[in-house]
Amino acid sequence: MKKLFFLSTFCLLLFNYITSTPAKIQAKQPINIEKSVSDKGITFTINHYEKKEGKLIIYYTVTSEHSVLKENQIGYQFMDRPHFYVNQKYLNVSFHENQSKINDHKFTGFVSLDLDNIKSEHYNFTFSTDRIADQVGFWKLSFNI
Repeated sequence: MKKLFFLSTFCLLLFNYITSTPAKIQAKQPINIEKSVSDKGITFTINHYEKKEGKLIIYYTVTSEHSVLKENQIGYQFMDRPHFYVNQKYLNVSFHENQSKINDHKFTGFVSLDLDNIKSEHYNFTFSTDRIADQVGFWKLSFNI
């Protein structure tokens, strides 16, 4: 009888572990956004984001109708100091960004922000910039996290 009790307990624990594991894995997968805004012939799209180790990583695509995106514009000044907001309050946080050229009309990249101080699990996030690849304009997108 004791063996049956231990076996059934073991099976129940194993079942709970197996059924809860996909939810844990899924929570770490990127969340699709696919929101775009255009100005001055340049379209800025937030493709998806993921939360990982206290960081929010936002993946984006920049496309242009004309070949205004130049290889030498990749780097720190590709987006001139983007601004970030949580629930409409400006965030003064450190961030890291990187881009890669797909062709003369398309770049992809990411911005990684340190959000250890944000305690809320759900909030409205806004990403804005007024310069992309030496082009002055205004690009602003908001989405819920």
